[in-house]
Amino acid sequence: MTSAMCVQTAKEAVPNSHPIIVVGTGPVGIRAAQELRQRMPTQPLTLFGGEPWQPYDRIKLSSLLAGELDLDEISLERFRRQGNDHHQTQHLNCPILEIDRTNQQVKDVHGQWHHYSKLILAVGSHPHIPKIAGTELKGVYTFRNLNDAQALMARTARARHVVVIGGGLLGLEAAKAMQWGNTRVTVVQQGETLMNRQLDKLGGSYLQQSIEQVGIDVLTGNGVREIRGVERVEQIVLRDGTELTADTVIVAAGITPNRELALAAHLPVGHGIRVNDQLQTEDPNIYAVGECAEHGGVTYGLVAPGYEQAAVAAEHIAHQRGQYAGSLNVTALKVVGEEVFSMGEVTQLPKRIAQQELVFQDNEHYRKIVVHKGRLVGAISVGPWSEVRRIQEHVRQKRPLSIWQQWRFKRYGNIWPDNDDLSIQAWPAEAIVCNCMNISKGQLVDCVNTGCQNLQALSNKTGAGTVCGSCKPLLQEVCGSQQPLEPVRWSRSLALLSLLCIIGASLFTLFPSPISESVQQGWWLEQLWRDGTWKQVSGFTILGLSVAAALLSLRKRIKKFTLMNFEHWRLVHTVVGALIVSTLLIHTGLSLGSNLNRWLMISFLALLTIGCGAAIHSAISHKLSLSGSRRWQKIWLWGHILAFWPLPVLLTFHVLSVYYF
Repeated sequence: MTSAMCVQTAKEAVPNSHPIIVVGTGPVGIRAAQELRQRMPTQPLTLFGGEPWQPYDRIKLSSLLAGELDLDEISLERFRRQGNDHHQTQHLNCPILEIDRTNQQVKDVHGQWHHYSKLILAVGSHPHIPKIAGTELKGVYTFRNLNDAQALMARTARARHVVVIGGGLLGLEAAKAMQWGNTRVTVVQQGETLMNRQLDKLGGSYLQQSIEQVGIDVLTGNGVREIRGVERVEQIVLRDGTELTADTVIVAAGITPNRELALAAHLPVGHGIRVNDQLQTEDPNIYAVGECAEHGGVTYGLVAPGYEQAAVAAEHIAHQRGQYAGSLNVTALKVVGEEVFSMGEVTQLPKRIAQQELVFQDNEHYRKIVVHKGRLVGAISVGPWSEVRRIQEHVRQKRPLSIWQQWRFKRYGNIWPDNDDLSIQAWPAEAIVCNCMNISKGQLVDCVNTGCQNLQALSNKTGAGTVCGSCKPLLQEVCGSQQPLEPVRWSRSLALLSLLCIIGASLFTLFPSPISESVQQGWWLEQLWRDGTWKQVSGFTILGLSVAAALLSLRKRIKKFTLMNFEHWRLVHTVVGALIVSTLLIHTGLSLGSNLNRWLMISFLALLTIGCGAAIHSAISHKLSLSGSRRWQKIWLWGHILAFWPLPVLLTFHVLSVYYF
C-alpha cells in the first residue's frame, strides 16, 4: 500500500457533466461506487478518501494485528479493479471539509472545490471515548482503523498487561489479537454479558467460557472508573474499587457516527445523518449511507446494512426508484475462534401474545429461536450450527415453523432432519449466501449464467467471499450447481410402472359396478373374487406385498441398511406397488365394497396413487426447477405417510371381520 497526498488514480472525469461524488472509501463507499457503476457505466464518478492508505477491509484488522495477514491481504481488491475505469476518479488522503449545497460543490483539504450532480456521504464513524479520567495518557489506544492497528502492532512487543474496555465484537477481536507474545489480556464489560447487543445472558455466558478457555480474563457488569499513571498508563480502577496493574488500554466501547460535515452544511442530524427511505438527506441531491446514516431513528454499526443502503441509493440515483425499509442486524462470525450467530429479534424482546422463546443447550452449543405467531423472527447461537444459512433465510422472510419443527429444535437443537437436503441447490433465490456483502443466491446464479464459471470469477464479479471468506464453500457449490441435473437411474421404468399403477387404480372409479355383474355367469375369472379360497390367496398376497413394500421403504430411513443402493430399492418398491394393484383387481373385481371395506379400499387406492405420483416426480425431477422439485418432493412424501397410517388399522379390522363372520 502507498500513502500519497490527494492521489489521482484514474483519468479525468468526462467534462460534459458534473460527476457523482462519493465521500468515503471504506467498504460501504466502495460498494456505493460499484453499485453506481453497474447501473450507470458511463456516468463520471469521483471518490474521496480521508485516509493515507489504499482502501482496506476493517473486518480483517484483527488478523493484521495478530500477525496472521499482511497489508496487501487486507486491501479491497474491488477498489483496485475500479481504478482501471476511465470514467472514475479516485482521490486518497484527501478528505472533504465543506459542502456548498447552493452551488452543489465540495471543498477538499487543499481548498479546491469540486462540483457534483449527486453527493453520497459514506463517511463512517469514529470510536466512542467514554468519559473516563486518564484517557489522555500514553498507552491508551483505540482500535478502529489501520493507523490504530499499526500503533498497537508497535506496542505489542512491550505490552505486559492489556485491558480492553468493551466486550463487543471489536473489543473481543482486539483482545485475541493482543495475546500475541503471551501478553496478559483482560476484557472489562460494563454490561451483564459479552456482546449484549447480539446475545442474551445465557448465550453471553457460553461465549465467556470459550474466551476464558483461551486465556483471556473477562470481567462483566463492571465498568472502568479511572485510568491512573504519570504520563503513561500504570493502573486501572474499576467501579467496584478493584485496581488492576496494566500498561496498555484499548478503548472499544462502541462508535459514534461522523456527522460533522452534514451538520456544518445545515443538514438535519440526530445520532447520525438523517435520511428518508431513498437514503436522501433533507437535500434531495445529497445521500448518506453506512454507519453515518440514521434511518427511522436507527443507525447500524455493521457493514451489511451499509451495503443494502448503498444499493438502494444507487438505484434511486440511476432510475429514481428504490426504497429502503431498514435492515436486520446479522452477526455470523468467528469470535475468538468461537462461532457466534445472531439475527433478528433476540435481545430485550417485547412481551407479545403468541410469542415463544425456544432454547437448546448442551456442553458445546447454545441455541435459541424466537417464534411469533408461528413464524421465525429471531435466532442466536454460540458454537457450530450447520443450519445457520438456512435460518438466516427463514428469519429474513419470517417463514412459518411447524409444531414438529419446533419440537425437533427443543429436542435435538436442529429445525430440519439430519437427512434433509441442505444443499444450496434447494435454497430460494432470495436467500443470502454472502452475509458480509449481502449477496443472494439469485445474484450469484445470474452471474454464473452470464459466464462466471469458477470461484475467482464469481468473487471478482460480485465481491462475495472477499471479506471473511466463510461463504467460499457455498460459492464453489453455486458454480457447480448450475450444471444440468442427471435423471435418476431407471427413470423411464419408474415413470412407466407408476403410470400403469395409476391407470389400474383409476379403474375402480371408471367402473363403479363389479366386473362380475357385467360378464356371463360362470366365467372362470369370476371364481378369483367369488370363491372363498381364492379370495384368501389374493388377500394374503396383498397383505404380504404390503408388508414387503413397507420394509423396502425403510432403506431410505435407516442408514444401517446398506445392501444395494437406494435406487435399486426404489425400483423394487415401485414394482411391488404395481403387483399390489394387480392383485387388488383380482381380489375385489373392481368393487369398492361398502362400509368398512369401502374405507379400506379408499385408503389403499390413495396410498398407491400418491406413491405413484412420488415415483413419477422422482423420474422427472431433473426437468423441474430446484425449488419446485424440492417443494413437491415434500408434498408427495408427507401425503404418502399420512395415507399409510389408517391402513394397518383398517386392514386389521377387515381380516378380523372376515374370519369372525
